Parts: sequence; C-alpha cells; structure tokens
Amino acid sequence: MTDTTFAPGASSGAAQSNALYRAVWRWHFYAGLLILPIMILMAVTGGIYLFKDEINDALYPEMRKVAVQTSAPLPPAPSPRPP
Repeated sequence: MTDTTFAPGASSGAAQSNALYRAVWRWHFYAGLLILPIMILMAVTGGIYLFKDEINDALYPEMRKVAVQTSAPLPPAPSPRPP
C-alpha cells in the first residue's frame, strides 16, 4: 500500500475519507484473521466427509468387503405375537 500525503491546502474531508478507508480495511483484515480458523476447519472436515468412503476403504478393508456365501440364507424371524 502506498502512503499518501496531502498538500497543506487539501481539504480535511479527503483526509477523513482516507482515514475511514484505512479503518475499514483494518477491520476487514482483523475479521479475516478471526474467520480464518473456522474456514480451515470447515475445509478440512468437508474434505474428510467428501472422501469418507475412500478413507474407510483404506483404513478398514476387511470390514468393507463381504465374502460370498454358498450356504442357503437363514429363514426370516417369526413376527412377535400380540399379548
């Protein structure tokens, strides 16, 4: 950013406008620093959620694959009788 200097005959309105501009950008910078950890957390957790299946395949391969069974399936469970 460049530092602007005003001539002795410059209006005070321009100086106030410059001060307001700098104050707004300073608050914008501080707000960005405050929000940055939240945005990083959202990006990381969103990435984990997006690649959830791939992560589970890599971490738990034995639980993600089902072996083919050659035996007959079990019969359905009987429904409970009303009292």
